[in-house]
Amino acid sequence: MKFLAILRDSLRETLDVKLFYVMVGLSLLVVLLAASVTYKPVPMKQRIEFENKMVNMMIRGQLQSRPETAPFDFHIDIEDFEQLGDHPEPWLADYRFFYVITVSAPAQDGLPNDQLLQSVRDEVKNAIKPEKLEQDLHRIFTEVKVREAPSKDPGQIRLEVTTSNGTTVKTRQEWTHEPRLFFGLVPIPVPVFTLNNIIVFIGDWIVGAGGAAFTLLISIIMTASFLPNMLAKGSVDLLLVKPIHRTTLFIYKFLGGLLFMFLNTVIIMVGIWLGLGIQSGMWINAFLVCIFVFTFEFAMFYAVSALVAVFTRSAIVSIMAAMMTWGALILLGWTHWAFIEQQRKTAPADYTNHWAYVGYDVLHTVLPRYKDLDWLTSKMIKEELIKPSSQQSIDPNDRAAVEAARQRQKRLDEVYENQLKKLDKEYGGYDWKSSLTVSSFFIVLMLGLACWRFATRDY
Repeated sequence: MKFLAILRDSLRETLDVKLFYVMVGLSLLVVLLAASVTYKPVPMKQRIEFENKMVNMMIRGQLQSRPETAPFDFHIDIEDFEQLGDHPEPWLADYRFFYVITVSAPAQDGLPNDQLLQSVRDEVKNAIKPEKLEQDLHRIFTEVKVREAPSKDPGQIRLEVTTSNGTTVKTRQEWTHEPRLFFGLVPIPVPVFTLNNIIVFIGDWIVGAGGAAFTLLISIIMTASFLPNMLAKGSVDLLLVKPIHRTTLFIYKFLGGLLFMFLNTVIIMVGIWLGLGIQSGMWINAFLVCIFVFTFEFAMFYAVSALVAVFTRSAIVSIMAAMMTWGALILLGWTHWAFIEQQRKTAPADYTNHWAYVGYDVLHTVLPRYKDLDWLTSKMIKEELIKPSSQQSIDPNDRAAVEAARQRQKRLDEVYENQLKKLDKEYGGYDWKSSLTVSSFFIVLMLGLACWRFATRDY
């Protein structure tokens, strides 16, 4: 029971720190901000117009690259766009619209150069044939028909497009979305990406990199005074008269510091998990695993802070020691990746056998793996996000639909396997088992030295 009492005292000490509530407030603001981001599906018309702008730029650039056609004006417009039916999801609906292609020529001596104009029109018409456009649109639509339609203006080329059986996208995650802040009030000026890509960016950079680093930094600063305050003259005297072994007392005070990081991480990660899940429909369970990973990473630096606190009783020196360790491990991780891990399979033997290469690899092997854990966390989040989405329900008696679904699932599985191989190549040969083992040994070593010093020192 006395162990539970010590833990309860550590928890009370954590909650008594007013900065803890400041941190909780900041975490809740971040959670509220993340939960306020809505993801609006981009309408099909907007997507077609965006791609049409790219085509306009490409063909106009081709004309302007030649002196004889540089003065010509060319543009494609989307007209009479309509959705067939009232399907709410744009990726499952069918459409009908027209591509209207216009080529105009400058006047020469008051008259248009009809011969050159007709030549350019024929060239453009040959480049944008109905069958070619139909083939290009198969990237977006499951079934599409393109035919040349009559035009009142002889200088225009008018192509009618009719689609059926929806698009090649079958789930919300694969469709392009526009993120908006404050529950749809303010659009975020970013390029249009699929919902899956947006969540990957949030998970990898905002949560996995920036959010983790910010939480770690604030927690190191706020918890650095816990142990020095305990070791201050007067405070330590009252503690040592209790019938508790010094090592036990020190470890439970150390756990009190970890509670600070753990509770804040629970608030922010569970909040982001809920917010993203409700708004996007994508429940990223790897975010919940991040609670334990980030707390474990904090334990590495808090163990250094605890060791320095026992020797100096100074919160400032403890902060500096933890920050210097953090910076050194970041530098070690990046340099090891750049000069060793990235070239491990391709570098020549004389490079990999050099004493500097071997020595630095050994140094990375025996020191805690902070950056390795960071990268493994990012990889874990990406692996969950790239998993093929579940197929929509189909009629088992519809053989054509069943076969189409089977072929699509086969393609998705192949893409998934290729993406996994790409991730393995991107993140190298780092693995959870060795990273956690070596880092745990470092924490135990630092904490063991701190406990030894605390147990043998005369207060």
